[in-house]
Amino acid sequence: GSGILVSKEGHILTAHHVVEDAKGLRITMLETDGSIKTYTATVVATDEAHDLAVIKINRSFSQPSAVGGLTDMQPGDAIYSVGYPHDFGEMVSRGSIMRLNWSEEFRSGNVDNAMLADIKDGAGTSGSGVFDSRNGKLIGVLVMKVWVDRSRAPATVVHVIVPIKFIRPLLEKARVPFESDYVGPKLPKP
Repeated sequence: GSGILVSKEGHILTAHHVVEDAKGLRITMLETDGSIKTYTATVVATDEAHDLAVIKINRSFSQPSAVGGLTDMQPGDAIYSVGYPHDFGEMVSRGSIMRLNWSEEFRSGNVDNAMLADIKDGAGTSGSGVFDSRNGKLIGVLVMKVWVDRSRAPATVVHVIVPIKFIRPLLEKARVPFESDYVGPKLPKP
């Protein structure tokens, strides 16, 4: 799975199912100097109902991802996903919002009021950050793929995104000192 750095103190937001059965949680990160380092992490908070988790490593950072506020995203708006899928290394994918307020039975609960998107990716992207292409702020977390029509080749795949309105309360409850003013790196226009 993947995750998003959300505090200078080393808090990482990810999908709950990525860490729920983990023993001895280890996080591999690409450092700014290009090296790859592994850190031990602990689970700080979870929201199983929305498939979200916050973990922490003992390392400080200068510029975490900016956490957006309530979003005015609409179907057709451009977004970016940043993650570290299996065997691909770091990956930035672009796509667009397809639908808002999607709800479906999922695992032991429901995914309510999620967004659907047409992001291209590889395996292991659960927990990847989804960013608004207009301002670079975090607007959601990828939590699963849904195959819309497997009878056609290639099958249509859409991604389920838990929106920021569920993320901010989890970060606040866990007392994560997240950044909301910093705007992330400039991304290319879609």
